[in-house]
Amino acid sequence: MSFMMNLVPTHFYIKNISSTRIFIKKYLGPILNNSHDKNNTLYHTLRAYLNNNGSMKETSAELYIHRSTLQYRMGKIQSLLDIELTSPQERFNLQLAFKLSDIINL
Repeated sequence: MSFMMNLVPTHFYIKNISSTRIFIKKYLGPILNNSHDKNNTLYHTLRAYLNNNGSMKETSAELYIHRSTLQYRMGKIQSLLDIELTSPQERFNLQLAFKLSDIINL
């Protein structure tokens, strides 16, 4: 059965796409809809930060930016999303929102 599950695209497992979109917009909408960020810099910064397990050093190296620039962006992200990135639950929800967004190509 596991072999067959690997053959089916992941998006077929999501039964309620509208609820999924609501979840994604709740967690990522404020940074995606930021009119001052035309290149989605904050979106990519947050994704890199989460992918690097919250390491400022690794994230700034990956993005080729100074650590103070990253700190500024992370402050802006936390303010826009109204969350604390030190919360494991919030980080999980953000990672899930990114993954779901990838799956349904939002």
